[in-house]
Amino acid sequence: MIILDSSTLVSAGRGTGLDLLRAIRRSGIDVGIPQMVVEELAAQQALTYSDAYAAATKAMESLWKATPWKTTASLADETDRVRAHWRNFYANLGEPLRPSQQVLEEALAREANAIAPCKRTGPEKRPIKVGGRDAVIWLTAVEYANTHKDETVYFVSGNTTDFGDGTDYRPPMDADLEKIRDRFKHLTSLDDVIAEFAQETNIDRSKVEETCSLGAVHDVVIRTAVDNWAMKYDVLSFGFAATAFDDKGGYDTRATGWLDPAGVEAMPLSLNDIRGYRIGGHEWAICEVSWELGGWVLHGEDDEFGWVSTRYDTRLLVSAESGTAAVLGDSEPRALDYAPVNRPKRVVDADKLRAALLALRSRTPLEKTVAYQLEGERRRHDKLVLSNLLESTRASANLIAKLRPPSEWNRWHDGPPL
Repeated sequence: MIILDSSTLVSAGRGTGLDLLRAIRRSGIDVGIPQMVVEELAAQQALTYSDAYAAATKAMESLWKATPWKTTASLADETDRVRAHWRNFYANLGEPLRPSQQVLEEALAREANAIAPCKRTGPEKRPIKVGGRDAVIWLTAVEYANTHKDETVYFVSGNTTDFGDGTDYRPPMDADLEKIRDRFKHLTSLDDVIAEFAQETNIDRSKVEETCSLGAVHDVVIRTAVDNWAMKYDVLSFGFAATAFDDKGGYDTRATGWLDPAGVEAMPLSLNDIRGYRIGGHEWAICEVSWELGGWVLHGEDDEFGWVSTRYDTRLLVSAESGTAAVLGDSEPRALDYAPVNRPKRVVDADKLRAALLALRSRTPLEKTVAYQLEGERRRHDKLVLSNLLESTRASANLIAKLRPPSEWNRWHDGPPL
């Protein structure tokens, strides 16, 4: 079990360092995060937000005073939401390790008595006793090692001032390890973890390309995009940036969400920055992959029904051996920023089109109309017309003829291709 301290996660940032930790975990090596670490890091983010909120509120008050008319603009304090977000973020990096009652009592006693890893700090005449959280983290790792006698515990912390560097410990920390010293390894950096568990290696690009072309990987990418960026259809949703197509070419628009997320298609646009690692006897690749996601939506000011595409950039952890991938990081979907070349006609999947229409009918208020393209003119359907169309049309070809399909779908691009 690798047990991570706050300092290690802070030094790892939110990029490749955490990517490797995730890769190590996915290779079958257990990673644990003491609950106190989660709370400490989430609190740091929440306090940063709270300070920013206070500064913004003060600035708004100054603006109100300088405004000669009444204004109702206000800011919502979302400190609790920020804290919950970061709790979830850090808790998902490993198995949460909750301290026992005995650990909590011992940690408080050590802080009260300034016993290591706790200490006194501040002015000599009025020192402050600190380190209760450090004691909880340390004792949580020690307790885990004592209760899992068949495991080696790798305690990872760059806080050598309070925890030491693994070569020598202040009492009673040395006594804490008396029965587990041969199974308790102290690492002081993420580099030590990588050296212990992951060896950088060359990986065949074609294997990564082949894995990224698998439907199972596309499903993971689409599901992550939908979940992370609220891309399901919702009339109250802010939506996402996309590109729609008409007879004149592509144009930027904003979609209210996929009508049928199961019908969304993914296509890799580019594959860059491949880094190979051998972890636990398996080869893994971390790479940057850009995707074009396409599907049926309502979009634009007129809520037009049609096919749109959006660009979605991801950082993937790929296992060519198992044909699986995980999204380690992503960025907000945006309109396409490249000019397709040799763009062929896309074959419309009638089942996906019909599923989107069924979803549209079930979610559209009776009085609301929906725009569509017919014979080059923009017209509108109300819900009754839409229902009649679905009920009366069973032949896919007839259905497709009545509604404008997307004119084209990317198969070749001017960016770095897979």
